Parts: sequence; structure tokens; C-alpha cells
Amino acid sequence: MDSTKSLVDRDAERLASGHYSLGPLCKQGHEWQSTGQSLRREDRRGCVECHRGQARAQHVASRPPDWAEQKAKRQLLPGKWYSQADVERFWSKVDTSGEHWTYRGWHDITGYPMFRLQGKDIRVSHFVWELRYDRRFPEGLFATHTCDMPQCVNPLHIRPGTQAENIADRDRKGRTARGDRSGARLHPESRPRGRDHWMHQHPEWIRRGDDHYYRRHPEQIRRGEDAHNASLTNAQAVAIYLRYQVVKSQRKVAREFGVTRDVVQTIVRGETYQQATAHLRLVGEDAGGPDKRPDERVG
Repeated sequence: MDSTKSLVDRDAERLASGHYSLGPLCKQGHEWQSTGQSLRREDRRGCVECHRGQARAQHVASRPPDWAEQKAKRQLLPGKWYSQADVERFWSKVDTSGEHWTYRGWHDITGYPMFRLQGKDIRVSHFVWELRYDRRFPEGLFATHTCDMPQCVNPLHIRPGTQAENIADRDRKGRTARGDRSGARLHPESRPRGRDHWMHQHPEWIRRGDDHYYRRHPEQIRRGEDAHNASLTNAQAVAIYLRYQVVKSQRKVAREFGVTRDVVQTIVRGETYQQATAHLRLVGEDAGGPDKRPDERVG
């Protein structure tokens, strides 16, 4: 049933479906829709509104003594995107006994501590910095640890910085995983090679030939001027191809059109813009034109 409907609409649907029925007016006088009768469930003799009132009373009676206080803590703090309950839950996971504060919550796959806040997983280093300085962590920046310990959540050891600054600080302190410190050197077993590589273990996973995705869906390939890295339109490619058939010099054509010689060469050879020049290539072959792959070494 649609949860967006009002209670009256849902009661009307239940009445029409036979789950509810109209009966004598109850002792509390709960009249339904000015009918002079009370709404009753088929499996219960009591009034529906009376039953709802009893359920509400039981629910209120079952609340803990500090329910109002806990509800107030769950409200967002003024001007903040978190509540007092979130703050208390966070600090319950932090050990502040030493210089480097440790976080007892969960860590992501890279080892950085994470905290669940308002339905999102955020870096603890960002959140603890916000609590310490009472403002949002600058968007687009990274948390740089001056103590060189990513697991530390002491806000005095954290400062916002760009990725370039973070990398420069890492290189300056000699913490870059290069040479014998790289993961491939320290843990060669984590890099399957040779016969242990997945391509050798499961060659059936590799789609080749007519089973390849581009063979089965050639319409998905963006060619010519539609390609993401296209520098010319199809009309320009055709003009370059026709101009070469006249001057027979790739360098001269490149200077005329303001492109490199490699661009002209790939168009003439049919390596790029194939669909745009295909009809011209067929005409040239029928007329005994030059080879499809001219090799010009002298301009």
C-alpha cells in the first residue's frame, strides 16, 4: 500500500477491500466520516481508533526514562551537520591517552580510520579536525599528517593540504615506496606472474575475435570526428586525403592544414577516419591509384 497516502485514504481502501467494516458507535464516540458509526476491523470487535490510541499509549509507556534527552541529542546541532549523539559516539571510539590518538572503529582497505556519520562514511581525520577547529574541513583538500602516521587522529597532527603538497611532503621525508621498498619487492607473492596470472589461469574470460565486444556491437565504437580525441572533422580529413592525391607530399599537406605529418600519414594510410575516406579509397583503387599505405620519406 502506498505509504504517501493519508490515514483516512488508507482506511477507506481497507473498508472497500473488506478488511474494515462499519459498526455501532464506540463508547469513546469515534465517528468515521460523519456516518454515525465507528470503523471496526473484521478480526477485532473493538473500534480501530480505540485500538490505535491504546497502541500509542503502550508505545509512550515503553520509552526509557531518558527518552526526551536522547531525542534531543539526536537533533542536529545549530549550524552543524551532525548531532550531539554523533559526537559522543565518535569520542567513545577514540583513545586519547597517548601523543598519537588511536581510533578503535573500522578502517578502510588502505588503513585509514573511517566513521559513519549521517548515512555517510567519512575520514576520521576530517571529522576530528572539524571538531577541533569548529568549521568544515576545506573541500578538495587532503588531511596531511605531520606525524607521518595515517592512523593517528590527533587534530594537532593534522593539517589540510593539496595532493601536490602531500606528495612533496612524502618525497621530502623519504617515505616513497620505491626500489626495494615497493610492494612488488616486499610482497612479490601478491603479483601473480607468468602461468599464475589470471589470463593464463582463465583464458576463457578473455573475449577475442568475433566474441569481442566491439565485434558484437560495432555501433558502440565512436569513429572519425565522433571519437573523444578527434582533432579534425570528417570533412577536413577528406580534404587532406584529396589534397595529398594532388601534391603527393605529406609534409606539404601538413603545413597547409596546420597539422603534423603523422596526422596526414594516418589519414592517407587509412588508419584514422576510415569511414570518412572509404569511398575515395575505393575510387582510387578502381582507377589504379597509389598504394593504400604510401611510404613517403622525402618531403
